[in-house]
Amino acid sequence: MKHSGVSEDQVREFSMMFKHFDKEKLGRLNHQDFKSCLRALGYDLPTVDDNQRDEQFESILDVVDPN
Repeated sequence: MKHSGVSEDQVREFSMMFKHFDKEKLGRLNHQDFKSCLRALGYDLPTVDDNQRDEQFESILDVVDPN
């Protein structure tokens, strides 16, 4: 199974982290939980105030969830 350059170990790690942050077992994460999940996976996301745009996080969202 090929995952666009993502190893099977990485897919397992992503899946484990997703399940950890999907506490209500809805199969989706709200933006704050998704951001926490990315940080737990080692992504260096800047901390921004709630009223400021987070362009780096928005660009990630555009890739994984364009809607």
